[in-house]
Amino acid sequence: MKKSTKLGLGGIVALLGTLVLSGCTASFCSNSDQAHMAYMYDYGVSEYFNELGTTEDNRTQVRGFTNLYVHAARPTESGSVIKKADDAAIKSNISIPTDKYLVEFDTTVLQHAVAEFFGKTSFSAVTSDQLDTIVATELDEQGKAKNVPNGKVAVQDILDEYGYLKFADSITEKASKKKLFVNFDLYTEETRSLVAEATPVLTIDDLPSSDYIALYKNQMNSTISQFRSCIAISEDQYGYYGYGSRRGKVTLEAKSWSYAWSKGFFEGLLVYPIAWFTDFLSNAFKGVGPGWAQLLSILVVTFVIRGLLLLATFKSTTGNAKMTALQPEIQKIQSKYPNANTNQYEKQNMAEEMQKLYKKNKINPFATLITLIIQFPVFICVWGGLQGAASLSSDAVLGLNLSMTIREVLFNSFYWTKAGGFGAITALVLFILMAGVQVVSMLIPQLAQKKAQKEAVKLGKNPAQNDQASKMKWFTWIMTAVIVFMGFSLASAMGVYWLVGGIFSLVQTIITQKVTAKNKKR
Repeated sequence: MKKSTKLGLGGIVALLGTLVLSGCTASFCSNSDQAHMAYMYDYGVSEYFNELGTTEDNRTQVRGFTNLYVHAARPTESGSVIKKADDAAIKSNISIPTDKYLVEFDTTVLQHAVAEFFGKTSFSAVTSDQLDTIVATELDEQGKAKNVPNGKVAVQDILDEYGYLKFADSITEKASKKKLFVNFDLYTEETRSLVAEATPVLTIDDLPSSDYIALYKNQMNSTISQFRSCIAISEDQYGYYGYGSRRGKVTLEAKSWSYAWSKGFFEGLLVYPIAWFTDFLSNAFKGVGPGWAQLLSILVVTFVIRGLLLLATFKSTTGNAKMTALQPEIQKIQSKYPNANTNQYEKQNMAEEMQKLYKKNKINPFATLITLIIQFPVFICVWGGLQGAASLSSDAVLGLNLSMTIREVLFNSFYWTKAGGFGAITALVLFILMAGVQVVSMLIPQLAQKKAQKEAVKLGKNPAQNDQASKMKWFTWIMTAVIVFMGFSLASAMGVYWLVGGIFSLVQTIITQKVTAKNKKR
């Protein structure tokens, strides 16, 4: 092949790769989805009570409520966005808002949440009888209200349902049109206005600076932008979001196929169908138990996709197996031209003989390249589909949540010390198995080729042959390293996909080579 042709093909592959990679990695998370996620990383600082308590309790009456009291408990967990913003502000010498301001901001959020809960256009329209039904109760480890008296509603339940509005747009807008931080800015201005009241609730010194607000928004955006498991076939509770012990599911809206097409060509063509099929199977397998249903869905999706790929690339796969079986003949031809690496005449003659051999045995030397061109976009779309499937972000298998990366589980002490350490152990075993299978599946074709070469009659050394073998060897190991690294860095669901896919490839290679060897003997 001419150098210009190689460069041209390489450029086409690189261009296709860039287009596919940029298109199929689009996030399906709507602003409404992100608003729900954002609330899980900023519950506020307020703890609510039904009594004022003693002076030492440092409680104050909640603005607008007669039977609800509050004190500030500024979060100290590293996962809290307030904590992240405070730490970043201190490092940058930016003033931070006081606990008093944050409590009043939480009150503004609560008032809007209560209005929505009772179906009112504003908090002032909520009746006193309705306000009297709101109580503060003890919370469980997940921050959920428990032991709520009959006829009453827990303030935490109201916030769990409508607290996300502080990061969303008006609730009257369609969910897909909601914008992050629209209400946050409105609530901020509403809370700031308390400084100008006849009896000021806050002072200017309590307020956050514009620099702090910008820093807070950046911290929140960086926190929630990493989540992509938002492709759901029906609106429901999904995921495992939050920090510390207060982790849980959030409401994600259903995504349609037309919505997927609006994200991009490959999103509509492959990403959404893969995610939809995964979600469908997860629901179909619910009877086997949470976590295991998602695992089974990945197994089925893997076999279906790899089976379809096998049909699409069967000719090139068998061609590669024939190439391995023909190594003795190939090596004989290469040995006739020991100077092909430097002598243009020998190189041309060797190429002509090789071409005749390929034609005689019906082999396409570009089969491997064709296979890669087909497999690459499919691989990227499978990654986008499995990472985007909302069902895979819910529940866990032996403590391992399939939407989390193996890396973040292994390097988080929570998964070693909590829940019996099952999550970290499962992630470690999955990584070892995945890496091992990938290495073996890469080595099998090399070993088969080496065995075939030993059967050849060596007429002499060929530098071109040795150079080509060396390059292929390096390419194989580089590809293996890339897959193992990506399996370590991407969602655990992809680790399972690569494990099962590697086993599938291993069995396929062994069977193909045995069939080819039999045909050769015949």
